[in-house]
Amino acid sequence: MGLSYSNKFFLKPVAGTKRARIYQRLIVNREKAELYTGLEIEEKIWDAASQRTKGNAVINTRLVEKESELHKLIGKLQEEDRDINAKLVKSLLRGDEEDQKKKVKLLAYAEKYIAGREEDGELTARTIWGFKNLKDHLTKFITLHVGEEDVALKDIDYNFLKSLDSYLLKQKAEGKNTTLKRNTINKHHVRLRTFLHAAVREGVLEKNPYSSFKLKDTPAQRKYLTEEELRKLVEHDLNNNVSLQRIRDIFVWSVYTGLRYQDAMDAEAKQVQKDSEGNYYIQLYQNKTGESVNIPLLQPAVDIFNRYDNDERKVNGKILPRISNAKVNEYLKSIGILAGIETPITHHVARHTCATTVLLANDIPMEVVSKWLGHSDFKTTQIYGKITNPALMRAGKVMREKLRIGSLGNK
Repeated sequence: MGLSYSNKFFLKPVAGTKRARIYQRLIVNREKAELYTGLEIEEKIWDAASQRTKGNAVINTRLVEKESELHKLIGKLQEEDRDINAKLVKSLLRGDEEDQKKKVKLLAYAEKYIAGREEDGELTARTIWGFKNLKDHLTKFITLHVGEEDVALKDIDYNFLKSLDSYLLKQKAEGKNTTLKRNTINKHHVRLRTFLHAAVREGVLEKNPYSSFKLKDTPAQRKYLTEEELRKLVEHDLNNNVSLQRIRDIFVWSVYTGLRYQDAMDAEAKQVQKDSEGNYYIQLYQNKTGESVNIPLLQPAVDIFNRYDNDERKVNGKILPRISNAKVNEYLKSIGILAGIETPITHHVARHTCATTVLLANDIPMEVVSKWLGHSDFKTTQIYGKITNPALMRAGKVMREKLRIGSLGNK
């Protein structure tokens, strides 16, 4: 529906005097609102037909400015695609909304935003955790570096974001002795940008300060085991240590399924099915992306699945033994040393190994790898797209056969 609005100036007498106050009547889509202009005159000099005074240039100029302010405001609201009504226009002309904007605080707004997203249930628990983790960092940063309990949204600018960035670079990663990495810090910036973008959409913030603050892009380095390193890990006897063998099984399971640690731990035996040809696959709902996907089980994964068909599984229904991520990563360091593997091993290296050594190195298309790993953004998969030497050699062999370089060279 199109927008229609009108403006009219009129007088309201001041009781007991010959003076009157000039009011402004707004009609927006047939809805009416009135507000005092702050101007007062003698009633006798008012011309109702022209809605101006007779000879008071100062007052008349102010009335022209009031009309101009109204037209500009309506135009701005249309550009912002706001739901325009007489009450909103009156509030803005009086400055009521601006006063309210000054009162909106960052941490309070973040708390409200997170609560709303938790309630609507559209985000995963991991995403909600990320927002809450950012809020914890913001709380400490504001207390230490701003000296306040909270800051107004309108006061967040380039300098605030720059200081926050420097602060995050010095913070310890959760459960580790190292500081936050650039990619983790960028994720926090993206979360804060999400808060601020929502505030802009709601009209409580005029402009997102991230429009002038660019994130520093650091190419992600994905550590993975080469085919030789993976062979060493799988074939080592680990001194017949049963605990280490269980940890290795947990790692190798994710090497051949690509599952994140939590998804691997949550997976239940009943999710493993067979297709019409007798091939195993696992029906999975991935915690991070919230996506449902059927992942083929390669033979090493099938072997591990069958290995733990025991009393423990009958009790908890899980595919793998229940061991904490911290304990898995701790033991994987020992396994790497025993197997003579130089690449530092954590559970997440298994997922990277699946992408690079198991899938891409065997010419599985990038689009399939993306689906296999449950990536919501194809760009994430492309990080794994490193060209390995074996891949180059295979490509060379294919091209030699196609171009018959050997026969051409004999002529």
